[in-house]
Amino acid sequence: MNEQAHFEDNFTGALKEGWHWIRESPEAWRIEGGALHIRALPGTLWGERNDARNILVRPAEPVGEGFSTEITVRNAPQLQGEQGGLIWYVDDTTYIKFIKENLEDSIWIVFAREIDDQPVLENKLAWDAESAHLKLAYEDGKVIGRARDPEGGEWQTVGEIEPLPQPEVHPGIFAHGGPEDEAHWAELTGFAVTSI
Repeated sequence: MNEQAHFEDNFTGALKEGWHWIRESPEAWRIEGGALHIRALPGTLWGERNDARNILVRPAEPVGEGFSTEITVRNAPQLQGEQGGLIWYVDDTTYIKFIKENLEDSIWIVFAREIDDQPVLENKLAWDAESAHLKLAYEDGKVIGRARDPEGGEWQTVGEIEPLPQPEVHPGIFAHGGPEDEAHWAELTGFAVTSI
């Protein structure tokens, strides 16, 4: 439990009130064993394609000092661009994402953003652990991405970037970029949103 969080969902029973699916595929998500499981379906938000499904977002919130979101993601992405993790979503063309992703047959924690369909991979950190606890935070006028092994270990700063031009974002989580003919699942636990 995050004592500073003003919203938490530990994914027991049903989704808490207020969540909204973007392009929901109901057969490709479930809550089980205290986790939200999202199948990484084909699709992406990267660039102008914008056909990713099962993006789960909260109502829009102002991004200010002390605003942060956290999630633990457990996945084994196999395809180029297969990913799961956090998103600060404005719309399909503008967002920040902080994810565990397969790039060129290696696993990375990736910090990226897109403004008006112009995507930029800001930084990435090689990742060996099966799971990653991810945190996106607004601090001192910057958006900072940090990751740690949920089994223990220190926070590692993956990068820091300028905030999006929009003053509000929809905090959320997602998985996408998987194959059509085989089910690759991301397991997401302990989502929290904090604003001070």
